[in-house]
Amino acid sequence: MVAIALTASESFACSPAFKPWWWNKKVNMSRDCSFVGGGRDDFLGGEPAQDLGAGRISQVVSDFGAETAVVSDCETGEQVQVNGFWREAESAACQSSTKVVRYLKPNGSLDLSLGASIKELSSEIVSLGYSVRQGVTFDDRRARPRDYPDFFCGCKLYYPDSPGAKL
Repeated sequence: MVAIALTASESFACSPAFKPWWWNKKVNMSRDCSFVGGGRDDFLGGEPAQDLGAGRISQVVSDFGAETAVVSDCETGEQVQVNGFWREAESAACQSSTKVVRYLKPNGSLDLSLGASIKELSSEIVSLGYSVRQGVTFDDRRARPRDYPDFFCGCKLYYPDSPGAKL
């Protein structure tokens, strides 16, 4: 009986803990645009926004099992998500299945300031073998508005007069 209980608990070790709807907290954003408690189950978190220059900002966002970089153009209001590579060994150990930070400059070779537009940046990144998704589309179908962080927060911080700062 004990062996069965241990086996069952190991199988759920990587699963997100169930929380009732009333447990969910409002996303908590800091002045540097970092945040915790985003998404329907409060698993979404973001590092401080980074100024890429030329009206663009980036932010690394972690979700349960994935890490992505969000690049926002404060002039056009366009955004793209840049995903790392699938790492099967890491997902088996309950760590992030995709990690993008290790590839970003200055430690890596991925430069999020490439191209004159989000479309050109996306093309450059895809040509390097990364996957991208236009816009910010974290899968939170049942999330409430209070669960979503402000992905244009960096525009307000670094480019306060830009159109993106007003979104």
